[in-house]
Formats: sequence, C-alpha cells, structure tokens
Amino acid sequence: MKPTFAAAETLEKMYQEEKFDEDFKLLSTQYLTKESRVVAQKDGKWGILKTDGSGDWIIAPEYDFISFPNNNFAVQKGDKWGIMDLSTKEFIVPLEQDLVYVPGGGLFDNGIAFYEKEGKTGFMNEYGQRTEAIFDKIDFDDSDVKVLFNGKWGYADGNGEFTLDQNESCFYSIF
Repeated sequence: MKPTFAAAETLEKMYQEEKFDEDFKLLSTQYLTKESRVVAQKDGKWGILKTDGSGDWIIAPEYDFISFPNNNFAVQKGDKWGIMDLSTKEFIVPLEQDLVYVPGGGLFDNGIAFYEKEGKTGFMNEYGQRTEAIFDKIDFDDSDVKVLFNGKWGYADGNGEFTLDQNESCFYSIF
C-alpha cells in the first residue's frame, strides 16, 4: 500500500533536506498520515519518528529494538528490555528485564505481554497493570494465563497476588 500524499512528501522532504543520511531506515508497512508515527533507524539505532513533516523524533534513535509503537511498546538497549508508555515517554516496566515477549503474537495482541528477569517471569496488560517478575513458569493459551509460583500452580491478579489453584484448573484471564 502506498503512503498517503502528506507522509510521502514528508519523508521525501526530509531526505532532500538531508535531515537523515544514507544510514536511515524506515520500518513501516502501515498507511501513513500526518498523525502517524513510525519506527525508524538512524546510525544503527531505532527510534520513533513523527510523519508530520517536522522530522522530529518522538523517541530518539537510541535503542537496539523497538516494537510497533502502540500506547505501550517494548524496547531493547544492549541486553536489557523494558516497556515504555508512548504518551509519557517513561518506562512502565523498567529497562532492566532480560526479555519482553508474547508467545505467538505481537506485544499486547492478546491484551498481555510477558517479561523475564533473573529467571522469573512477570506479566502486564495493555492498560499498564502488571505483576513483578516472580513466577517460575507461565502457561499462556490465547487469553488465559496460569502461573507456577513456589512449586504450586494457580493464578495471579494485576497486583501479583497469587491464589492457589486447588484443582490445578483455575486460570487468570482479566486483572
């Protein structure tokens, strides 16, 4: 799909004005408008760029990886990962995790994301509610999450409160 006139003009203008050199890459297959934001690479680092004609960065290109910039998105810097809130430009999951992921999908595709730190796993929903990385194992099936905590299976709410699953069949679904 071809970008809109405004966005195409914006990117062409930025190249013509030499705002970016040949080591600039744009990662987008989306339909672009003046209000769009795109993940772009400059000098080997990724950031989030406005497509309004200004050439301004919303998030400076200083990361090794950035997921698609929804309201909350994953970033990697060196060997550490975090989740950032685009509206505040602050980390809601600190940039000290070993990994941020969603099995079989994109970040928050199913309303949830997982992160690992020091061999333990935590999770958060797309609204920013999260647990600490305290779980030994997480079993995820599209919309249900079951957790292993201190050798016992159960479920957790958004505050990280663990409830033992007496039948080992209870699942977390919404916190």
